[in-house]
Amino acid sequence: MSFEFGTGENYDIVDSLLRHEGADLSKGRDKAVRESTRKLEAMLHELTGECDAAQVGQLWTAARNVLAILDDASDGTAHAQVQQASWGAVGNAVEKIAEARAYAPDVADHPRLDEITALVDRLSANPYPEPSSGLDDDDLLGWGNWDVRVYAASALIDLCRRFGDRDPSLIDRLEGLAFDPVPTVRLQIAQSLNALWDVARPKMWELATRIGREEPHLGVLGFFVGGPLRRISEPEPERAEAIADEILKRLPRKNGEKTERAREPAAEPIAGLAARLWIGRGRSAARGWIDEWMFDLVSGEPYLWPLISTIRTGLFETYVRPDDETSVGIQLRSKELADQLAQIASELMRESLNQVQSEDATLEDRARAETRYQVAATLLDHVSNQLYFGSGVFRHGGSNPGEDIPGLIDGKAKKAFLDAYSDTLDVIGHSGTAHTLHHLVELYEYLADAAPEMVFDRVAELLVGPAQREWYQFESLGSDALVRLVRRYLADHREVFENTARRGRLVAVLELFSGAGWPEALKLLYELPDLLR
Repeated sequence: MSFEFGTGENYDIVDSLLRHEGADLSKGRDKAVRESTRKLEAMLHELTGECDAAQVGQLWTAARNVLAILDDASDGTAHAQVQQASWGAVGNAVEKIAEARAYAPDVADHPRLDEITALVDRLSANPYPEPSSGLDDDDLLGWGNWDVRVYAASALIDLCRRFGDRDPSLIDRLEGLAFDPVPTVRLQIAQSLNALWDVARPKMWELATRIGREEPHLGVLGFFVGGPLRRISEPEPERAEAIADEILKRLPRKNGEKTERAREPAAEPIAGLAARLWIGRGRSAARGWIDEWMFDLVSGEPYLWPLISTIRTGLFETYVRPDDETSVGIQLRSKELADQLAQIASELMRESLNQVQSEDATLEDRARAETRYQVAATLLDHVSNQLYFGSGVFRHGGSNPGEDIPGLIDGKAKKAFLDAYSDTLDVIGHSGTAHTLHHLVELYEYLADAAPEMVFDRVAELLVGPAQREWYQFESLGSDALVRLVRRYLADHREVFENTARRGRLVAVLELFSGAGWPEALKLLYELPDLLR
């Protein structure tokens, strides 16, 4: 494939920006620099993927032409922003060349390794991007076309991956960009550091350790943990755990206080690493992190929420992959985590509610207690959702291509699940909010065929007990779920109501929802004597 480009009066946003900065693109050095750069920009714009060998040569030729004009304009006769835009285009081109598998330093029209390395050195010394004056930019990791050092760092890590063993000086250059003053530059190295695994492993660990100890930007840390550290934790878990320990020591946490951020940028990848090491491999160090987060649910919530999300498939491992030797351990650890979180959240909800209702509590005490209650209720609901969605309830009646396999696909698996998770379901049922309890009722409905008597007794106890305290009987979805469940039982499992006590529980549940004003429940209550004959 070759590049084609032409000239015309088409709108050029770069030209517009440069004119706004005071550049005169109609004459002199500014015109010459921009005309040369436009050709390079056109080539870059036409790229739709990785460069092939011909494109590498064309990009290099165009970049050298721009460089020659930039060197001629270095006396200050070209506008500073015109020069910067051109350096940005050159940096972009170098990045594309370095990442291309088709690039070969020994091919005639490709840059020699010393040539492209020298150019990366020049790009690395560029003043852009400038350090931000913002004090709270941990979520901001964007960059523009003129941020030259970003492209230098990206190109350098690619060159190290492919040619670091051939030219060790490439590896030596990494440190300067890995600890650049600007986070987006450091990001290019931090998120790809595992590229050194085969060419410079000692240097990789040295830089990884320093990043763990020194990197101040939470977003950069997040990409580092979720990328390189996660990957290298597989072959070397101890060293990865040591680096993660250093990071956790530095992350901001205040006991008993909820973070103002909806999610800490580094929390999700660290939670994912913890899940990988503890649930997947039973590593005790990662279990220690999890225990610390569970000790204080409020400050630990940014980590616990994504951690809970990871256990969904693990809760059903032995039902989906019964022949996999690792399934038993994964499910046991996932269940252990779900059980503990549910129990801790339930206890915190009860304690917090008592404090809110206490006559001796101050307004400040009540506010803190309300926060603890909300966090605990949210985490309990999240644990419940892993059981609900993982079991296959939500896809009952069909699933979409590409979705995970439902965790419970037959009656045998459903019965085994009920036996294994009955205590967990009890804890959720005892303390869950109306939203949580509704999903629990639907989960029981999905499991009903596997153990009709057990399921009905649990649902009835739930509805006239904890759910009633949460005013669930006034929820329209609750009435719909109850009526649907009862009609299904009357159609498929009528024999369970031959038991007098169970029949009495059925009447009590229908009376509860009828009293809340739901006509379908009332109608079913009136029809019940005939339906049970």
